[in-house]
Amino acid sequence: MSKITKKEWTGVFAVAGALDVIQWVIDFTGVGIAVNEVADPIIGVIALGYFEWRGVSMIKHMSRALSLLGATALEDLTGSIAPAWIIDVWYIHKSVVREEAEERAQQTEAEFMKTNIQKPLYKDGARQPRNISDNSQSQPANMNGIRAPGGGLN
Repeated sequence: MSKITKKEWTGVFAVAGALDVIQWVIDFTGVGIAVNEVADPIIGVIALGYFEWRGVSMIKHMSRALSLLGATALEDLTGSIAPAWIIDVWYIHKSVVREEAEERAQQTEAEFMKTNIQKPLYKDGARQPRNISDNSQSQPANMNGIRAPGGGLN
């Protein structure tokens, strides 16, 4: 899971926004396009390293790494008019939040399945078999033709 806190994400967004503004401003100078062509790969590698270092897997989720290339491509297509580092950070943040929510849901489900709380007998519209190792039902459901109160089943 990511080690980036909410406060740190705010800083990452601020840095990305500042980079976009700086790149847009230096485009008005005579050397702006050349500087941006050199700076973009360096910024991309630094961003990739930072996210990997902070626990956001860029290699395992190639869409994140490809988004870095997409930001560079968008900037090249628009002639450096629309630097897109902040859009890239937004996409990575969104994917990290979604991944962490999925992991928390899996952990919650695993913890629930480990508890001694009676599991639901119906799943996806079908009755599940009773847990054979569950010894709380030591007697049969019907005894001398009489069913126990509550249905006699777990």
